[in-house]
Amino acid sequence: MISCRMKEPTQRAVLYTVISILGFVFVFRYFWMVLSSFNTVKDVIAIPIRFFPPEWNWKSYVDVFTAFPDFIFPRFILNSHLVTTAAVLLCLFFSATAGYGFAKYELKGNNLLLAVVLATIMISFETIVVPLFILVRKIQLQTAYNGLIITESLTAFGAFMMQQFFYSLPDDYIEIARIDGAMECAIFARISISMGKTALLALVIIHAQWVWNLLLWLMILISTPPKRVLPQGMALFKGGYNTPYPEQSAVSVIASLPPVHPVHVPVDLLRAGLYHDRSKGITSRATSHLMQSMISCSGPAAIVIPISKDCLCRGASLTAGAWASISEKARSPLPGSL
Repeated sequence: MISCRMKEPTQRAVLYTVISILGFVFVFRYFWMVLSSFNTVKDVIAIPIRFFPPEWNWKSYVDVFTAFPDFIFPRFILNSHLVTTAAVLLCLFFSATAGYGFAKYELKGNNLLLAVVLATIMISFETIVVPLFILVRKIQLQTAYNGLIITESLTAFGAFMMQQFFYSLPDDYIEIARIDGAMECAIFARISISMGKTALLALVIIHAQWVWNLLLWLMILISTPPKRVLPQGMALFKGGYNTPYPEQSAVSVIASLPPVHPVHVPVDLLRAGLYHDRSKGITSRATSHLMQSMISCSGPAAIVIPISKDCLCRGASLTAGAWASISEKARSPLPGSL
């Protein structure tokens, strides 16, 4: 017992040391980029390397927006936000509907179709970029944002991620809503989506970072300067006779702010969205939200109340007068919930 207690602090110290080293490696590059944005050109390329600027140069952030008329970075930032927002919203809708269909409807060839969708993940984008551009050009979307938004509106990863989350949710709640007379669209919108908000949040962060950092498809698809997005403008940003390193670092800092912002999202929400154990059921908060959703979509004559996954009142109707006597029991946490 004593040896085990002595090993535990040592193991924890080693673990924290390794995590600190890895964290420093990842943070140091961003820290160096921020410091370089406040340097001058001669300080950036100076040998030996000067990490901290001798004089803080705040002008580089102003020159990014004023000193280069061929690069309209405010317009690039606006274009990136528009494209990312539209692509993420469409991806949420299509991924949620596709994942819900794969998880909750037993159709002929459903597993085969899901396998085909997952097989597309193994195909690199460079392999399909030429036929994809030919297709977009034939439907005349090569000079508009629609070609970029539509091609990024559904991903195999998003459909698979939502399928796994919806599959982990018990089918009993959906069956109860059907018995109670709820339509399929109401079940999907008020019950399944309400219980899958954490998965949708995780998908928003993952897909938004993917669309925000796209470069190859942008360089091929968009050639008009006013329609460029931020990564494309950054890739083409350079002077005629020299490279403006401080300005490049400054625009890189500005471009990294939206992807870094989701760090403030609680880790527990992301973990709940990426991992969900079917055997553990759902939390009492989700159960209470489910009750409210079922009450709002059900008639005044009968209300069906789920007590637990193992002890479920299948097809049992409770009058509105009996609701008061069991409301506290229905709102209590489910057995095995988190």
